[in-house]
Formats: sequence, C-alpha cells, structure tokens
Amino acid sequence: MARTSLVDRTDLRQEAFAAMTAFFGAVSLVCAAAASWHVPGAWAGATALLLGAVAQMVSTTTAQRWVTVFGWGAAMVGTMLNVAHGGFG
Repeated sequence: MARTSLVDRTDLRQEAFAAMTAFFGAVSLVCAAAASWHVPGAWAGATALLLGAVAQMVSTTTAQRWVTVFGWGAAMVGTMLNVAHGGFG
C-alpha cells in the first residue's frame, strides 16, 4: 500500500476547506427559504464565511478558489436573509 505524501494530504485539506465553505453556504441558503430556520441558517452562514476566509488564504489552485467564492456568495446571501428573518438567536 502506497503512503500518501505530505503534498497530497495538504491539497486534500485545502479542498476540504473549500468544500465545507460551499456546503455551509448552501445550508444557509436552504435555511433562508424557511423563516423559522433562521437560527441554524445564520450560524451556518457565519461558519461558511469564516471557513471561506481560511480556504482563500490556504488555497493553491484556481478550482479551490472558485468553489470558495461561490460558497462565500451563498453564505453572504443566506446569512443576510437569515438575519433579516430574526438573526442568530
């Protein structure tokens, strides 16, 4: 069985940050569709915004940056709508 090199594990971590940003951004948008889900949606959006900042700083490929930017956009819109529905608490 071949060992994974340090470069491969680092790239996997960077892709995980980008994927988590997109996932939490999408969750924030889905929660914004139902006004009663504003609390988890706002927290998911805030989490995506923070993860997106980290993902942008550590990303090495253009594809990772694209995923991060789309996740950031979804998180921003979702967070704004969730805050308009009642905010974080």
